[in-house]
Amino acid sequence: PGDVVLMAEVMDEASYVRHHPQKIAFIFAAMRKFAAELQGRGLDVAYTRLDDPENSQSIGGEILRQTGDAPVGLLGLSLGGYLSALMAGLTADLDFVVPMVPPACMGDLAWRFFRRSRRYRREATPAFSREELRLAYRVHSPLTYPLRVPRDRVLILAGRGEQIVPPDHPHTLWRHWGEPDIEWFSGSHLAPFRRGRLFARVYEHVARCVDAPHAGAA
Repeated sequence: PGDVVLMAEVMDEASYVRHHPQKIAFIFAAMRKFAAELQGRGLDVAYTRLDDPENSQSIGGEILRQTGDAPVGLLGLSLGGYLSALMAGLTADLDFVVPMVPPACMGDLAWRFFRRSRRYRREATPAFSREELRLAYRVHSPLTYPLRVPRDRVLILAGRGEQIVPPDHPHTLWRHWGEPDIEWFSGSHLAPFRRGRLFARVYEHVARCVDAPHAGAA
């Protein structure tokens, strides 16, 4: 009760890479149908159409418009960290961003998983090279876009013993973003050591960002 599902058709998401107009139309049509289904189930849906005169034309802007003066930020783990990092390159309208063990390139992860497979050990020829996979996933890689959120509002959490997301991924993202705050922890995805210290670090970062005045990108 009280939860609101926010969906928005915004030009930022429709134009940051080139799309066929029919593809965009199909996506928006599917969004509208899904919103109607959610409303039919009794959920409260705040839906913004592309031609709404109050549409800010960005996801961040629509979140801010719907929440008023409430602080808005992103914190995500693993794939959630990847999406948080991606959004940090697409909008400046976030008070904080905390990607936790974020992959930086899905193409690189796909190649790593293939190399560990039995097929690779049988010396099978891969369907795609490492570089081809990187190019294929480049459209939604955080490494494709410069950081738009102020650097002092970013905190990256990275695991030294990671096997799912190798440490070089968050390190590469850290370098790409101009070396914002990064907190390294011992352990991995499923077993981070000293979690209390990590939680305290995140709380401190979010509290500082929420209390600070919103500024331009650093």
